[in-house]
Amino acid sequence: MRTSRLITTLQGLAIAGMLIQVACGGSGSSSAGGSQGTTSVGTLSISLVNPPTDITSGDTVPVTAQVVGSSNTGVVWAVNDVVNGDATVGTISGSGTTVAYTAPTASGTYTITATSTADTSKKSSTLVKVKPRVAVSLSPGATTIASAASLAFTATVTGTNTTGVTWTVDGVVGGNGTVGTLTGTGTTATYTAPSAAGTHTVMATSVADTSKSASSVVTVQAPAPAPVAVSVSVSPSSTSLMTGGAVSLTATVSGSTNTAVTWTVDGLAGGSATAGTITGTGTTVTYTAPSAAGTHAVTATSVADTSKSASATVAVQAPVAVSVSPASASLSTGGTVSLTATVSGSTNTAVTWTVDGLAGGSATVGTITGTGNTVTYTAPSAAGSHAVKATSVADTSKSASASVAVQAPVAVSVSPASASLNTGSTVSLTASVSGTTNTAVTWTVDGVTNGNATAGTISGSGNTVTYTAPSTSGTHTVVATSAASPAATASSAINVLAPAPVSVTLSPASATVNVSATLSLTATVSGATNTAVTWTVDGVANGNTTVGTLAVTGNSAVYTAPTVAGTHTITAVSAADGTKSASSAVTVQTVAVPTGVIVAPNGVLGNPGTLAAPTTLEGARTIIQNASRTSPGVLRVLLRGGIYPRSSSFTLGSADSGSAANPVEW
Repeated sequence: MRTSRLITTLQGLAIAGMLIQVACGGSGSSSAGGSQGTTSVGTLSISLVNPPTDITSGDTVPVTAQVVGSSNTGVVWAVNDVVNGDATVGTISGSGTTVAYTAPTASGTYTITATSTADTSKKSSTLVKVKPRVAVSLSPGATTIASAASLAFTATVTGTNTTGVTWTVDGVVGGNGTVGTLTGTGTTATYTAPSAAGTHTVMATSVADTSKSASSVVTVQAPAPAPVAVSVSVSPSSTSLMTGGAVSLTATVSGSTNTAVTWTVDGLAGGSATAGTITGTGTTVTYTAPSAAGTHAVTATSVADTSKSASATVAVQAPVAVSVSPASASLSTGGTVSLTATVSGSTNTAVTWTVDGLAGGSATVGTITGTGNTVTYTAPSAAGSHAVKATSVADTSKSASASVAVQAPVAVSVSPASASLNTGSTVSLTASVSGTTNTAVTWTVDGVTNGNATAGTISGSGNTVTYTAPSTSGTHTVVATSAASPAATASSAINVLAPAPVSVTLSPASATVNVSATLSLTATVSGATNTAVTWTVDGVANGNTTVGTLAVTGNSAVYTAPTVAGTHTITAVSAADGTKSASSAVTVQTVAVPTGVIVAPNGVLGNPGTLAAPTTLEGARTIIQNASRTSPGVLRVLLRGGIYPRSSSFTLGSADSGSAANPVEW
């Protein structure tokens, strides 16, 4: 690897030396200005064969180097001392003694150098002059003008400081009377079309580079013919329609090739809801009459000559129409509703009434009482849907109906129908309403809308609410009343009880644990719906390392004893009543270390590690780490036979190895 790096470094130095020599114009320099250069020392020489001199930006030309006097004819190419060039100075592509040079986009003079790989002091160079690429554009492009009309053209020349152009029409400099003429000088000229129709080419050619030009094709149109008088007619010229009816109208335009028309109704383009509307496009459209009777003018106006138009007169007549109000109703069985029929389009406004096709109705479908256009419908005793129809006497094909939904009597129920709860407690109540589509209810407690502090309160809205008991015991009635039928109600009897006093118990009430051992405790709260508690050890919230710590999960806590023996008090205080609490007295003792600690598959964390009370691996480690011995000796951790299921690894560290005086054997 070191040898490879050294070779790479030497190669880099060799190339760098070559480039430095080129930049300093060493002994291998050749003649400039595009002439063939040759440099030779001894028998080796290098030259450029027919090097390029002047090229256009972006062009690619071949460059050939000839190496004489060495079997190694390899060369390194550079442009302006940049090996193989770049986008700024132009690029070298290919390899060997013949390559391709591509000129950059910027004009200028650039030096192409070939350096012998056999002797880097031998090189040959040539200067290449890159000139800009000439381009011509002409505006406007292809266009159409009338005969004898004029149009200005502007030529733009880029890539040269000489922006002049020569102008031709169909190859004729300046044009002539047949192809059209060009007037003006410089890059802007005005073309005047000939009198005859035809197609001609206007061209601008660069003075700097006559191979570059741009052209526009001009189409010359013949003069328009003399106008002919325009006339318009509409068919039919008159018609009669019922309100809402439709008729097809056709406009005919003569005297113009442009036969398009615009349509109006009473002067409104496309019409309106009041005058009637036009649908469709072109010379044939559909007129739809409005809903009211009247006479309207539908006019077609020539687009070619807007002073020319024709109209159709449309007489709109109103048909007989019947309506019944209300159009629908809901009734309880035996209920009534007043119905009114209105007749339009006739002076005879009389109607006849039927229920489900029976004149005057019946006991089964309901009955009609009264005469004329306003009557009373009485619902039958059974639920169902019925159609009450009014038919015009003037036109018996015209009628209207009212749909009547007959429903069973409204009934309300409340769930639960009764409840017992402590003062300040809540209960959810739900009202169900049948016999009507309007199931809304209003709520009262002891006759008071939504209750009060004395009787208890209702919160929420709709058919499910929450009743909150007052602060004193008693019996109260919560009533739900139908909004559709206030006579329909239901109630729930609420018995409010004085709550039992809050009490807290803590289990175990006392315990003895070893130093650093753990103890599980459970607090139970009665007499309150809020059973949460807060925990302290010797008055310290959740304890500390001195008195022991608590890991709390709700009403359960795990106490971890401190490392020093002593007696501590663990207390659980009710969150509902801070005066209520319970305590557990915990004695923490120092464990006398036996010469052997017994571990068994059924061992219990916190056991002393005896044969009768084996501990776990974690328990043995705690006993060893917390033990103190007064005399030297080996302490052994003995594992009894069996399977030790584990969900995590057990790792022993330096603290588990004892000391030189008290080594630990596992």
